[in-house]
Amino acid sequence: MNALIIFNSGKRGDAKRLSKRIHYDFLLQFNKIFDNVYFYGRCENGLPHTPFLFSYGRKIRFLEKELSLDVIFVFSYFCGKGSLPVGFSSSKTLKICIEVDYWNVRDKEWYKYNNFDFIMQRGYYRKSVIDSVWVPFSCADVFLQYQTKNIKSRIRKIGFAGRGHKYQTHGLYYPIRKEVLKKLDKENLISIFGVVGHKNYPIKIGKHFCMLSDTGRVKSPPAKTFEIMGAGALLFTSPFHGAEDLFGKEKFCHYYMPANPVRFAKEVYAMSDNQIEDIIGTAKEVIKEKHLDNHRLQEIYDIVHEYEKTKRIIRKWQV
Repeated sequence: MNALIIFNSGKRGDAKRLSKRIHYDFLLQFNKIFDNVYFYGRCENGLPHTPFLFSYGRKIRFLEKELSLDVIFVFSYFCGKGSLPVGFSSSKTLKICIEVDYWNVRDKEWYKYNNFDFIMQRGYYRKSVIDSVWVPFSCADVFLQYQTKNIKSRIRKIGFAGRGHKYQTHGLYYPIRKEVLKKLDKENLISIFGVVGHKNYPIKIGKHFCMLSDTGRVKSPPAKTFEIMGAGALLFTSPFHGAEDLFGKEKFCHYYMPANPVRFAKEVYAMSDNQIEDIIGTAKEVIKEKHLDNHRLQEIYDIVHEYEKTKRIIRKWQV
């Protein structure tokens, strides 16, 4: 199968910067599941996987014919809407939108009038304007190297790396996280690193015995969920939808309630090394068994091939 990925992150786009590993780098791995993978978009001009320069007059018919396309992916409303070729809506090629922040898309009719076959949701959503399937985030192999570090060799402080901390002036995307961090910081229960960069992020997780994540207003597990567990740290997170489906019934993390995170942080510090190691052990095994990037790529392959044959969407993770 030949696949085209329409992608345009722009100069400020997060998909090629801080979140590169879970967005752009993940898309680059599509060459593991398709015969040929091509990219198309303004920010992709001149790259080896981009055979044709972006043009506002470029027709989808031209790309379909020249590349013998079987499936077209558009990476998100925000990165793809300005890069759709002329005639995209009338194309009969299988068209899938990979959506990251569906909750933040105001013009949800966009999926309809561009005639997408369905949406691959990276977040957990019960309802979409068209058919959709949940393809959760996953853990890149780079995190696994830290699994052998035991609790005694790690820094005994809950850590947090990312945006939404108290020093940022904007809190549009992370209002709940910001308040949780503020409460924990006031009690000296957390080390806040803020934005540490793409390369340093796995290193930070690998150094600490416990790392905080949150699941936001939509209670959906972000990439941090899988990365923290994959790196062998204790996941300290707010509850989220689909937890048992993803990770089973055994304890794999320690939850906190955003209204009172201090109480739950103190519970973490009161745990023995053996208690923590048991939880982490469960988490590491389920990540290696079900939630690495290669697992997710296989799921995407299965979804696409089944839909092409039967028009049925495989939903491994029920929503």
